[in-house]
Amino acid sequence: MNRVFIRKDREGYIDSVLVSQYVLSDGRRIVGFYRAFKDEKTVFFDMEILDSEKDSISRNASLVLNHIITNEKPDRIVYIGENEAIKARLLKQLFKEEEKALVREVEPYRYLIPNQAFDEEGFIVHQGLTENVRFGFLSSKRNGCGWISAYNLLKLCGKEQTIQEVSTALSKGNLLGEVFGESIYRIFLYLRRNGLPVRITHAFKSVCLRNMAKSKCGILLYIHKRGSHFVTYRKTEDGRYHFYNAVYGDKYTVMSPEEFTKKYTISPISFLIWIPE
Repeated sequence: MNRVFIRKDREGYIDSVLVSQYVLSDGRRIVGFYRAFKDEKTVFFDMEILDSEKDSISRNASLVLNHIITNEKPDRIVYIGENEAIKARLLKQLFKEEEKALVREVEPYRYLIPNQAFDEEGFIVHQGLTENVRFGFLSSKRNGCGWISAYNLLKLCGKEQTIQEVSTALSKGNLLGEVFGESIYRIFLYLRRNGLPVRITHAFKSVCLRNMAKSKCGILLYIHKRGSHFVTYRKTEDGRYHFYNAVYGDKYTVMSPEEFTKKYTISPISFLIWIPE
């Protein structure tokens, strides 16, 4: 943990030196985050993986990126490291190759939404704070759960798109301006076009629950007391499921599918977009 980056100007004088930070998750230090230097709009960084869990590179890269965006608010993020596994992951998180570095342009839409709407990895978990992003005729605060679920699932599966791309694509072509929310079939086709091997189920909850048990992640559309709602889910290592944007602001809605549907749904019919394990 003693790497140091130094930038020099054309005359060879030191311009700035390393600032080292750590990114925490659940109180554990899991990522060494190195900010080599920063100008007004760009953060340059390297990182070292300190965690040995199976999906550590994917998770930790997301933690570092969200940490940078939340705390530094840059327009550009540049990875200057040499770790090929990290590079491969960043290319799935909106980075592009540029000369000898990987560069991500941070979209303006990200800064329309307060940091509190995101969890540590950058998934949207508080739809109530997305009022500045329009979806059709209304604010996403009112009817944006469909595009939010698609955004979260694409990010979860290494097919990340920008907030603007997802919300705009799914709001196009609806004559009612998405006043009644998004169609699950439009979301299904959109995910297919973006390379996800999704399947769709519209049936009794018992059938959806069986398919959830065979899936690693997906989107559940269910009926609750105030209407309908889309949530993204993923299976956790202990066999339970993590639901995103189910309870606004709750970053860790984790329970079995049976517990979730019993607690939050009132209709015997549900819709499911799912990816087999």
